[in-house]
Amino acid sequence: MKIGIACNSFKNDGGMETYTLQLVEALLPYLESKPVILTKRIDPEQRLLNNVSPVKINVTWLPRILKDLYFSWKVKKLKKQLGIDILIGCCRCSASDIVMCGGTHKGFVLSKGRRTLYDRVIEKIETSQNNSAKFIVAHSKLMKDELMRLYGVPSEKISVLYPPISYAKFHPVSKDEKANLRKKLGLSPEKLYFLFVSSSHKRKGLDLLAQYFSESDLPVILLVVGKKIDRPIRNVEYFGYSNNIEELYQAADFSILASNYEPFGLAAVESIASGTPIIASNKLGSNEIIENKFKYVFEAGSIESLRTQIELAIKNRSPIIRGRDDKTKFNYDLSVHYHVSKVLEIINSIHLKKGQNQDTELLHKEVK
Repeated sequence: MKIGIACNSFKNDGGMETYTLQLVEALLPYLESKPVILTKRIDPEQRLLNNVSPVKINVTWLPRILKDLYFSWKVKKLKKQLGIDILIGCCRCSASDIVMCGGTHKGFVLSKGRRTLYDRVIEKIETSQNNSAKFIVAHSKLMKDELMRLYGVPSEKISVLYPPISYAKFHPVSKDEKANLRKKLGLSPEKLYFLFVSSSHKRKGLDLLAQYFSESDLPVILLVVGKKIDRPIRNVEYFGYSNNIEELYQAADFSILASNYEPFGLAAVESIASGTPIIASNKLGSNEIIENKFKYVFEAGSIESLRTQIELAIKNRSPIIRGRDDKTKFNYDLSVHYHVSKVLEIINSIHLKKGQNQDTELLHKEVK
């Protein structure tokens, strides 16, 4: 059986791209041949490149409104030409057999309050994708609800399967290790650091956070990681991009997520797994699986609610000190082992329904 994976970018670009890389790596031991990666962008230094068959689809020559349409059309042609049996869509692609839904465009449009011609085109692609797919994996209950309510997808066609995390990478550290990390990263021992990981500041709520932190007289710093901020802001520091994001989670006092629309929010889960509590808006999908004692939830867009929860978090400040493999911070199994076992079940089910050769090794291989 030949597996294909369609994605916008085969590199560490954001939440869905990180998930795609993790999914590919987890599936590799169970596949008979290299998976075909159909993508718009490839990191030439990505360590998984030797284990996959990458196909770059150039869309740079097209206007923005046509890029996803062309990509979807091209993937459909290549799927047939390359003999791909099952295509996993980690982006908008109407040829997908399995859709990994990390967000819906209709849900995003509702959150921003206006709809453009571009939005209509994207919604058309998503509708086609959701209708033609054999199965959809929703990354949160919020996503399943949107798929059913906004796209009319039947419940039995959707399974909620949260993105996994690596507990070997994201785990709490001791008090001394935390102090050493802060020194290494140049963080003052006299300040409380609120980590803000963002590649899209407007959607992630930077304006609201800037308002609070610039007015605060507390010893607090908003530490921005990712996209550069465009102006100096009091009590806000820009760290840049990081290839060792787990160290920042472990060193910070809190992580903060202020999005008006966040279908899942992997940063929240990674932070808590690393021993750092979160302050998050009530629009965060991963709130569903995070135990209450590790999160402080405020009303999205409300400076008063944000202020109340930050002050409460500071008052109750205590790092999460538990065993590095402890998973009691979440009410769901977020292990890679569990996630890949469920994905393989879906692949096998679709494979059998297609009536293809049932002697393939993939169908009989146990998840280790």
